[in-house]
Amino acid sequence: METLPEPILYHLKPTKLIPNSHKPLLHYKNAFVKDGQVDRTKAFDTFCGNEWDVQWVVRYGQHQRSHYHSQSHEVMVVVSGPGRIRWGVADLSDDPQEHTSGTAYEDGGLELGVNVGDLFVIPAGVAHKSYDPSANTASFGCMHTWAL
Repeated sequence: METLPEPILYHLKPTKLIPNSHKPLLHYKNAFVKDGQVDRTKAFDTFCGNEWDVQWVVRYGQHQRSHYHSQSHEVMVVVSGPGRIRWGVADLSDDPQEHTSGTAYEDGGLELGVNVGDLFVIPAGVAHKSYDPSANTASFGCMHTWAL
């Protein structure tokens, strides 16, 4: 069985609108990468073998609302990219341009440029917003899974 590298840990404090978690957001680089691409079959089989339910593979466009899952931890692996993910803060406007490229989101949090093979273990309550700022076409995609 392949072992993952040591994770990068991010501690995200609660905001006025987002609970976040006392548990850290875990970031593993180069997970399931083979020949510069994510081995999707291996990722899928690994998730299922550990009783995680793969929900979907999604491609992100220029805008997504910040959201969190109150009851479920989530694992997401970047299968195509690059892209960006903003962690730990809420959007403050309904205007997609304002809450993505402007300043209409809470102070704090963390914003990361992500690439193929970046894997995140997201504790319940941690806000996340995945998007592709360059999207003429949706080229940033992730596989998402939750614990059963």
